[in-house]
Amino acid sequence: MSSFIIKSTLEEYLVANWTETPIKFEGMPIDYSSDVSFIVPKYVGVANSGFYGSGNQTNGQLQIFCYAQNPVLAYKLSDSVCSFFKCLSLSNDVHTLIPQQQGSAINLDDGFFEAFVTIEANCYS
Repeated sequence: MSSFIIKSTLEEYLVANWTETPIKFEGMPIDYSSDVSFIVPKYVGVANSGFYGSGNQTNGQLQIFCYAQNPVLAYKLSDSVCSFFKCLSLSNDVHTLIPQQQGSAINLDDGFFEAFVTIEANCYS
């Protein structure tokens, strides 16, 4: 259950507070003619839990794929995502660690470049 709590808490925070670009959740259509830049979040549950003090700790990852029409903008967007999620204490006792950028922007050969960020999160219960 804690993995679902991590996913829903991170996604709710993202939807309520992110204003820089559109958010395209998996399965949503993307209009490449009007979407100049956007992000796509993907939650990855981590099969890793244990005891923390007198309770349990569950871990998860939110990967955010950042798309823009040139590599510099894609990487700058990933910088913004890192700042947005850095070391948060959110509701439901969910905490984020320092986000990690994954290398340089990749040319997708469709007019867009992709960079991505991994956000590690813990939930204590």
